[in-house]
This record gives sequence, C-alpha cells and structure tokens, in this order.
Amino acid sequence: MGSALDTDFGQKFDLICVLYVFVHFVDDEEWLQLISKLSATLTPGGGLLFADRFPQERVRSVPHVSERPLSLYERAFENCHMELDSSFRPSLGAALGVDTNLPPAYLPRRVD
Repeated sequence: MGSALDTDFGQKFDLICVLYVFVHFVDDEEWLQLISKLSATLTPGGGLLFADRFPQERVRSVPHVSERPLSLYERAFENCHMELDSSFRPSLGAALGVDTNLPPAYLPRRVD
C-alpha cells in the first residue's frame, strides 16, 4: 500500500476520476503535487472528474481530512494548464437520473 504520489501510471488517460480523495491529502504541498501529477497523466483535452466537499473556508474536522474551497482547486488547476468544463453536468445528471442536486463534481480539462 502506498500513496498515489508514488504510483507510476505508465501511460496517458483521456479521463481520470478522483472521487472524494483530494480531501485526504491534508498537506498542501502533497495536494498540489497530486493535482500536478494527475494533470501530467492526462492526454491533451483530457479531463479529471473530481468530487469533494467545497466549503467557503478551509475545514479540518479531523486530522486526516482537509476540505478546501473550490477557489483553491481552480488556482491549482490553472497552474497545471487546466480549466473547469461544466458542459458535462447535464450528461451526469441524466446518467444519475436527477435534474438537480448533482454531486459536487467538476471536470477540469487539460488545455495545452
């Protein structure tokens, strides 16, 4: 067992799903390293579908969880040449059979 930071993916992907994982990277440097590593593993135009809780302010309710505002994610993704794409949300809603109350999921895409 190890950290995602130690994983050698060995290839590029069109889509990577990271659901409720980023909150467990409580150290900001490791959190940024993971975002950078995953971004580098995407094909151009590829997406990183991720879901977490996004409070207005950082929350550390327990030692192994750090919930960050979406604005921190947006800056981290921008630094990795990624931008949020909300066009997938209607398809996600249809797949889940809901019109509202979608999970707090976002899809930054690699733009370079």
